[in-house]
Amino acid sequence: MYNITAALIKGMDVDRAVNREVLLAAVQTAIFCKLTGRVLDVKSTVLFTVSGPEVGRAAAVVTADAWDGVKDAIQESTAEKGLKLEVLDGRELYS
Repeated sequence: MYNITAALIKGMDVDRAVNREVLLAAVQTAIFCKLTGRVLDVKSTVLFTVSGPEVGRAAAVVTADAWDGVKDAIQESTAEKGLKLEVLDGRELYS
């Protein structure tokens, strides 16, 4: 809720504030990286969501290092299959 309050009171961009809250909730729910098993830190975590009419919607929360290792393959695969890829990167949201 702090991010939303900051957006309202301190002038933080509302989209950025909402994205921070979404990422924070994902980290609090997952706790561990799906790929490495390491404990997640919201400032160095990536939430990526893949969606499409035939596959529905799936999301994963991973460390930034893990994301950097699979990003190209996931971007290529989703583009190839015509799927939508959404990425919330804590490194960008908290910089």
